[in-house]
Amino acid sequence: MKRIGIDIGSTTIKAVVIDEQNTIIYKDYLRHKSSITSSLLTLLKTVDKHYPEETMRVNFTGSAGMLLA
Repeated sequence: MKRIGIDIGSTTIKAVVIDEQNTIIYKDYLRHKSSITSSLLTLLKTVDKHYPEETMRVNFTGSAGMLLA
């Protein structure tokens, strides 16, 4: 099962997707401009386009990520 790690800080959202061999297969970086929820949805939709129908485990980190988790 693939894993996605999402770090949401005070100004940016960073994400990586890791495969079953612990290799980073996707990464992204966005400035959220205080629109954390809409930026997160944009990022997740982009990941879904790259890996449709894929089940992933998700971990959140970061100052704003703790609130969303």
